[in-house]
Amino acid sequence: MGFIPTTKAPPEILDFQPAESRQLRPVLISVPHSGEEIPDFLSQIAAGEWVSGNIDCDWFVHQIYDFAPLMGMELVRARASRFVVDLNRPLPDEEPLYPGSDRISGVLPTHTFDRKPIYLEDKRPDEVDFQRRIQIYYQPYYEFLRFRLEELARHFGTVLFWDAHSIAPVVKSIREEPFEHFNFSNRDGLTCPLEWLERLKLVALDHGYTATINHPFRGGNLTRSMGSIRPEILSLQLELSQATYLKENNRVDPGKLRKLQLTLKEILSEAAVLVESYL
Repeated sequence: MGFIPTTKAPPEILDFQPAESRQLRPVLISVPHSGEEIPDFLSQIAAGEWVSGNIDCDWFVHQIYDFAPLMGMELVRARASRFVVDLNRPLPDEEPLYPGSDRISGVLPTHTFDRKPIYLEDKRPDEVDFQRRIQIYYQPYYEFLRFRLEELARHFGTVLFWDAHSIAPVVKSIREEPFEHFNFSNRDGLTCPLEWLERLKLVALDHGYTATINHPFRGGNLTRSMGSIRPEILSLQLELSQATYLKENNRVDPGKLRKLQLTLKEILSEAAVLVESYL
């Protein structure tokens, strides 16, 4: 019997695109930060227009990867803005991603990347609001990803979780200089073989991009969590500089996008081969 995708996806929380190719590949792509939905309750307590403008969005990343289902890869995208809940951050009782550092915000961010307040001074989330958002947005996303990854691992033996992100070319709260075009990470070798990232980096370099591994990003909580479910489930994160596909005012540059998608197709094909040959 062939593989039969099962969803159980909560449609109000996430979009799920099953593989459309007859040749299913052992890769699941997650896009947690391209959501643009701002619920009314957040708009009413927001401190400024940067919230409704969703300024820290990973713009259009789910559209960058829209070819993936045709390659036989599943694609999952969160619908809500990261200002509602940041799906790539650990819960307060879990180990910090970067211990001792204040460079990243929490699971319910209170400031934008450039330190602008998200909430009016007296409207920050209380514990009841926190738990409600975790229950409505955070837990279902994690549960669905784990469900799909376990299904794929049962079918293939091994599966790769690919967490897809993008970031503004420069974010001074992280570092002064521009980011490389392709920023691969695997928690310093903990979530998949480091050799895989070296292979994928070479593809990016061959296409004229700059690329780095585990610096300045080591991989977020999704990469860490999904890569620790069981040994057959491996994970990595790719943070793309938005200089690879955007022009002014967060508009897509068609020429840049075409080149980027061609490169990503080759990179993902290489990744699938690595997973399929993994012992």
